[in-house]
Amino acid sequence: MPLVRWLLPVGLAASISLLSGGSVPPGVVPGIFQIDKVIHVLVFGLLATAVYRALPPGLSPARRVVWAVGLTVAFGLSDELHQGMNPDRTMDGWDLLADAVGAVVATMVYQRWELYRRLLEWRVIPARRRECSPRS
Repeated sequence: MPLVRWLLPVGLAASISLLSGGSVPPGVVPGIFQIDKVIHVLVFGLLATAVYRALPPGLSPARRVVWAVGLTVAFGLSDELHQGMNPDRTMDGWDLLADAVGAVVATMVYQRWELYRRLLEWRVIPARRRECSPRS
C-alpha cells in the first residue's frame, strides 16, 4: 500500500513540529558550533531517508534523492519559520544548513551502505507466511 509507506515520514515530521514548538532548553544559543546541530543532522537525515523510502520505487534513485532532500529541506525551512513565530524560539539558518547536510548525507548513505538499509528495513512484526493449500 503506497500510503502506508508515508506513515513514518509523516509521523517524524509531526514529532519534529511538536518538539520545536516549545521553548529552547536553557543554555542553547544560536550558532554553528552547538550540539543541537548534530541532532538536526541525525533527525533530518532520518526524515530524508524515510521520505526516500516512501517515494514510489519506480523513480530513479537520483530522482528519489532529489525529492527526499528537497522535501526535507522544505520542511526544515517551514520548521524554522514556525520557530521564528514562537516568542520562546528563534530562527537559525545554521539549523537549516544542518538539516540539509543531514538529508543529503543520509540519503547517500542509505543508497550505498547495506547495513543502514537493512537496519531501517528490519521488520518489527514479521510478515505472515502464506500457507499453500493443497491443489485438488
